[in-house]
Amino acid sequence: MTTDPETLSARIDRLESRDEIRQLAAKYALALDMRDMEAMANLFVPDVRVGKTGQGRAALRDWLDETMRRQFDGTSHHVGTQIIEFIDPEHAIGIVYSKNEHETGADWVIMQMMYHDRYRRVEGRWCFEARQPLYWYATDLNRPPIGSRKMRWPGREPYEGSFHALFPSWAAFWKHPPESGQPMSEAAPLERFIETMRKGAKVESRLLGPASVAGMTLQSHIVMAPMSRYNCPDGAPHDGVVAYYTRRAAAGVGLILSEGTYIPHPSAASYEGVPWITDSSVESWAKVTASVQAAGGCMGLQLWHTGSFRVRGMAPDPMVPGFGPSANTNAFTGHAEASHAMTIAEISAVVAAYARGARLAQQAGFDAVEIHAAHGYLIDEFLWPATNRRSDAYGGSLDIRQRLAVEVISAIRAEVGSDFPVILRFSQWKQQDYTASLAQSPQELADLLGPLVDAGLSLLHPSTRRLAEPAFPEQGPRTLAGWTRKLTGLPVIAVGSVGLHRPGLRAAGTGPLDDTLAVFERGECDLVAVGRALIADADWVARHRAGQGAALHAYDRAMLDRLE
Repeated sequence: MTTDPETLSARIDRLESRDEIRQLAAKYALALDMRDMEAMANLFVPDVRVGKTGQGRAALRDWLDETMRRQFDGTSHHVGTQIIEFIDPEHAIGIVYSKNEHETGADWVIMQMMYHDRYRRVEGRWCFEARQPLYWYATDLNRPPIGSRKMRWPGREPYEGSFHALFPSWAAFWKHPPESGQPMSEAAPLERFIETMRKGAKVESRLLGPASVAGMTLQSHIVMAPMSRYNCPDGAPHDGVVAYYTRRAAAGVGLILSEGTYIPHPSAASYEGVPWITDSSVESWAKVTASVQAAGGCMGLQLWHTGSFRVRGMAPDPMVPGFGPSANTNAFTGHAEASHAMTIAEISAVVAAYARGARLAQQAGFDAVEIHAAHGYLIDEFLWPATNRRSDAYGGSLDIRQRLAVEVISAIRAEVGSDFPVILRFSQWKQQDYTASLAQSPQELADLLGPLVDAGLSLLHPSTRRLAEPAFPEQGPRTLAGWTRKLTGLPVIAVGSVGLHRPGLRAAGTGPLDDTLAVFERGECDLVAVGRALIADADWVARHRAGQGAALHAYDRAMLDRLE
């Protein structure tokens, strides 16, 4: 045994550090269970990151406070197996097992998980630098977690945890039969046991893993957001469109939502090059869906009526004016001709066209349909009091302004049957006014969405310009996706500048996923939609899975001029 004072001092420091780090895990559990969020936040480094833009202990405390009030009544965390390894005298990593109990309303959820930790010493004190939770199961005490999707929280569909995904040995064990007589690898170095087991594998979020949502089995939690490409001059997708969507599916996108597609009504169209869903385009769309599905993806068709974005003179019938709830200035051009205030008969015809479009989508092999009720287009115009100034059965208070949306959803549901996924995309903001809000509070949002959900929706897609922004800042950090999920209980697609530095159609570069992952991991959404980043790089999912985020192509507006 060495007696070198310097070496002895280092060894004593190592022992004391290891004990201090062990205490961190126990203190974390105690502070969490006793709801002392300040004590818990003070266990982390002063510059701890909270999402994309949040930083510091105060931001972490506020996030923890909101999360614990939202999800749980009481909790009990039991720390078990713990391994600590030092990178250098000031940095370490660790694995901590935790067996937890959660009181959440009428359910008593038990959970088995582990944390993948990073530790850093700051001014002589060891702190958490980061904690990544990895779940095996969560289920009501009286429901054994049988099957692959062992994460079963009240109010959401079961999903697969990431408990075993951290270590490649789990998959390797089940993939390869036992072999005797194989040479042994050398024993792992004392401070590299975790690294050796990891075999250089990248730590991944379950965001990139498989999902089961609204009856669809998806190869990832990533959705390709609907994005108009204006590349169908004949109104039907061509081989280039087939290849465009297929490339994204082959690279790991779970659900592809088509570009906005006109419903079969002459008033739906405002832009050239946009596809239609009609009897004549079904065969072309069937080629798209078959190719996407063969590549491992699912596909939904977005049903679109552009409302007052249309003016007289546009195809297919130049005599048809822009339709809307009231006589509004053209939303896109400011054209002097006001939109045509729809008659009751015209409203009925448009509702029927939505239903027919959904039926044709089924015939074309789509896995779902999405109703575009966002961004100031027709259905949104009826919902928004600034554009709906009617005084009949479709205008006035919110419950009356909702009527068109309810009728469209009901008609589609009656046409496609009870099991076919029907998605609704909605937004607070409008192209006519980025500051607009349909709902000023959670209660107003509940009032808005409740009748729409009851009409037959399967999934909601709240569109925001920045995914992680709080929907109602005075109510805490919960996003529009989070509030939508909480208030309706339906699965939710979150969207908004994912993988980009900034919103808008101009050059946006690439951005980190920290804020997206934070929203996803705290259960505010079930799927995440990626838009312009997937135009920039068809291999976006595959590159992230391979740990090649730095190699992603940056989005630039010029990319909209070509279909690749």
